[in-house]
Amino acid sequence: MQLEGAKKITQAELARLCGLSRQTIYRHLAPTVSIESLGRRCNPVHVGQMASSLGLSGSAHDRLVKTAVAAATPCWWDGRAYGADEHQNVFANFAYGACRCGEYQSHVIGGIAQTEAYALHRARAVTSDEAKVKSVVLGRMRRKERLYDEDFGYTLLLEELALTRRIAPTAVMIEQLEHLVDLARLPNINIRVLPRDPTSDDDDAPMAAGYAPQAPFLLYDYPDSPVTPEIAVIDSFKIDNHILTDRELVDLHANLFERLVSVALSDAETVTYIRKIAAQMGSAKPKTRKGSSCPT
Repeated sequence: MQLEGAKKITQAELARLCGLSRQTIYRHLAPTVSIESLGRRCNPVHVGQMASSLGLSGSAHDRLVKTAVAAATPCWWDGRAYGADEHQNVFANFAYGACRCGEYQSHVIGGIAQTEAYALHRARAVTSDEAKVKSVVLGRMRRKERLYDEDFGYTLLLEELALTRRIAPTAVMIEQLEHLVDLARLPNINIRVLPRDPTSDDDDAPMAAGYAPQAPFLLYDYPDSPVTPEIAVIDSFKIDNHILTDRELVDLHANLFERLVSVALSDAETVTYIRKIAAQMGSAKPKTRKGSSCPT
């Protein structure tokens, strides 16, 4: 994190001025760390001490401390009564305070864009613990409130398979697809579909050049950050091992995301395509297994 208008001194000098350890200084002021991403580990008192020692005053000082207080304040996903798991906490913490998020998903709809019924089927596919299922679904419904904040920009890039694979009953899939169309109407949301065989006049198009993501990932930007995006998160069960702050790795994913978006269907084409899939699902006749009269 860099502070515009702050004095240029070393971390050791700052630690001496504040009376804090160098570890505390580094945790808050590492170049690849934002106050928002620190969450509960952020200490507003320490941030205020550092800001004053760096010569910040007035609105700049107050804004920084206010951000630190917001980051450290327990939010809905932190409560014991809520019971969200650590995997979901990661995405909630990074989205909190972010001004933009770019998400690539290959097989499912992104959690923040899921309907309640779709989220329910996804959660039950992972665990049979109904209490945990309930908490996961509740968390996703709370997280999606962020989408209706016009100050938050969200781009969802979906592989074709994420729309066509029926991982839930037909009625649930159709409702989910219609929900994506509704979201696409919001001015701060951009939903794009990456066709199975994208076409491009550029020989260096992502598919032609072998640019294929190995896993779903998300990119987060924060207000006043000197670099964008600031953080990349690989969407994996082992989430703690896949939070990327190294500049080279974040840039790699950001560039990949941009190249994939460049060959994805346009906004209008995406909406038309999603509606077409929903219509096909609605008109398809139930199939029966061989030797059985029962519909699958």
